[in-house]
Amino acid sequence: MTRHVGFLFLGPAAHIAHAATVAFELDAMPGYRVTALVSSAAHARTIEDLAALYGSGCRLERLQASPLHRLLRLFKRRAHPRVRYVLGHNRHRLRGFDALVSPDAYANLHHLRGGPRMVLAGHGAGLRAHGRYPGMDMFDLFLLPGRTKLERLEQMGYVDPARCRIIGYPKFDLAAGRRQPGQLFGNDNPVVLYNPHFNLRESSWSHWGRRVLDWFLAHPQYNLIFAPHVLLPTHARLRLARRHRHAANIRLDLGSPALIDMTYTGLADIYLGDVSSQVYEFVGHPPAALHLPRPAPAVLARQPQPGHVAHGNRAR
Repeated sequence: MTRHVGFLFLGPAAHIAHAATVAFELDAMPGYRVTALVSSAAHARTIEDLAALYGSGCRLERLQASPLHRLLRLFKRRAHPRVRYVLGHNRHRLRGFDALVSPDAYANLHHLRGGPRMVLAGHGAGLRAHGRYPGMDMFDLFLLPGRTKLERLEQMGYVDPARCRIIGYPKFDLAAGRRQPGQLFGNDNPVVLYNPHFNLRESSWSHWGRRVLDWFLAHPQYNLIFAPHVLLPTHARLRLARRHRHAANIRLDLGSPALIDMTYTGLADIYLGDVSSQVYEFVGHPPAALHLPRPAPAVLARQPQPGHVAHGNRAR
């Protein structure tokens, strides 16, 4: 008997790599037929690229929102349709799977209640605290990166440990087989990766972002990769100065696949960031992690208050 499993890649593109290798490995197992479900052409290309890199023949299917929502989307600058519209419009198709796996706890999964088994694969390192996780009651199985996340969710009353499995960080499976990119800079100077977060309440960008770029402009003995979270350009409407765009020792990337596929965390000598799980990708990146120590100082999101001590590595 073949079990049909769908992987829901309907949210931010940055979350795809956190569960893609799980899909590829499951598809290679006897008795399973896996379909990667996406809602945009860009997401489809990301899956295709990762599958080619991994050597997977995983099937790909694009889900559409309703005709009305597709029409309304023509007037909006969104990378993909809103998840709730896609889930609602395709609920009959999705009920045809034996199980659905998602890297996100979508709040609108109630459309599928009583249907396929639901698995939450999660995304990120899982160490950043959140107030609530909407939709957690929909899941039958939780795939977690480590014991810390398990203990936190258990304390919050969201999960039963019997329904949890610790699987580590699936994104590292892609790093091990990556083609090594060419040298970004024409020198052997140290490379610093600056990765500000998209949440402006937690991001260093609004306070110090341009000052960081100016510092590297004045210190050409260091190379800088400015690779913010993929959502920061949308939230902050980044306008970078000409002097930054044309500096020989600064590489600016506001939208390429390298932002999410660990290209830069593997190339950098020093990580400079806020609360992103990319700090763990930098510290533990194979095979770069073999060359320890790898410095990862923090940039504080807000100016410290008088009497407060600023601590490093705020990634949670």
